[in-house]
Formats: sequence, C-alpha cells, structure tokens
Amino acid sequence: MSRRSKVDIYGLVEQVLALYEEGKTIAEIEQILRSKGYDISRESIRRRIKSAKEVANIYKRSLEEAKVLLETVRDNPNTDVVEVTNSLLAHKLFEFAKSVEELDFD
Repeated sequence: MSRRSKVDIYGLVEQVLALYEEGKTIAEIEQILRSKGYDISRESIRRRIKSAKEVANIYKRSLEEAKVLLETVRDNPNTDVVEVTNSLLAHKLFEFAKSVEELDFD
C-alpha cells in the first residue's frame, strides 16, 4: 500500500481542487498552502490533482456506459436486459484484466 499524500494527511483535498479549478497553477497552490504553514511539495499537489482527474474520468465513463445501457433497453424493448448487462460486465472485466497486467509487482 502506498503512503498517503500530504494533501490527504493535512485534509487539503477540497482546498487544492478548488484552487486548481479557479485556475491556479500547482506552484501557486504550493505557495498559498506554504503561506498558511503547510509543509507540502508541488509534486504532492500534482499527484493528488492527477488522481482526482483519473477518478473523475472513471465516473464520467461509467455514466456514459449507463446511458448507453438505458438507451439500448429503451430503444429495443425486446432486448434482454441480462444480455446487455452481461456484455457490459464482460467489457469491464477485460479492462480490469488489462490493468492488472500493467502493474509492476517488483
């Protein structure tokens, strides 16, 4: 298990993301937080922003997939919901298997 970022340890996730959404650069966010007494690096801030973007993308993809599933069922009332759901699940399992293969366990 990886160690928690200082952004998480200090409870600054919402503040960092809000500053980033306001258009602040990572360097500016670092300076703002340091001026408030936090010992935090640009890299810690960058990693946390990157992680938040990845989670947002996952949620966005999931929402799009759910919309496709609902549209398929709505447009084709005779479509077997289990069949469509199984197809979506098989796709997700394939994506998960690919991501596991990319992990480095050394």
